[in-house]
Amino acid sequence: MSYTWQEPIDFQAKTRLYADDLDVLANDLRYLRQQLNVIWPVGIMLLWPADPPAPANWVICDGQVYANGSFPALAAVLGNRWGGTPGASFAVPDMRGRAPIGVGQGVPNLTQRALGTLLGVETVTLAVAQMPLHAHTANDHSHSGTTNDQDRNHQHWANLPEVGNHRHGTEDGDTGFRFVISHGGGVDRLSASGTGGTGTPVTVSRMNEVGGHGHDGWVDAANTGHLHGFGTGGASNRGMDNQGGNAAHDNMQPSSVTNFIIRAA
Repeated sequence: MSYTWQEPIDFQAKTRLYADDLDVLANDLRYLRQQLNVIWPVGIMLLWPADPPAPANWVICDGQVYANGSFPALAAVLGNRWGGTPGASFAVPDMRGRAPIGVGQGVPNLTQRALGTLLGVETVTLAVAQMPLHAHTANDHSHSGTTNDQDRNHQHWANLPEVGNHRHGTEDGDTGFRFVISHGGGVDRLSASGTGGTGTPVTVSRMNEVGGHGHDGWVDAANTGHLHGFGTGGASNRGMDNQGGNAAHDNMQPSSVTNFIIRAA
């Protein structure tokens, strides 16, 4: 049997070698972490297209409140802009059902936006001032009826068609004077009775024959309660039907739902 001579193992040297390797590895890890903090600093938000929980050192952006001691680096970044109690706790942004927009005033002439502002609605009901100019189709209609009782001095225009036998007359209630003109039978007759307002006898003469005829003119209505009938044509009075249901309309853009996560440590 033969033996092969081997050098003794220097365990101390090996240990130093391994220790040096571990130091190198630790330095590499520190470097990688520094680079990670540059690329993905605490407080950065990403999309997470999966169900909770979030990956290690990340939390879901659901408005949750955390004690400052839970994630001190994140607490320092966020402060209480999104909620929590100053000096004790902080809240992460609540991105559930919301889309992010950039801080500041975009161009041209966009609205100034401050960090942490919550705005927008899912549905909108238009007010009159927000509607575009438009026209409505009108339906013709008419009205008829009787006005309220009238008791004021005013006049009416009257037009009487041509008639046959008839008469005209007037009577003074204070003096008893009565004056009548009769038309009929081809003869016009004039008669009077009583006296004038001065007590002087009245002299009358025969009127010329005029035959059947009509009259028009103004008729006084002095303090006598009465009604008026009326009717209107459809062309001059129009009505419009109501349209619409007064419901809100959807105000959302096409969207795809996912989780937002924020680096906490």
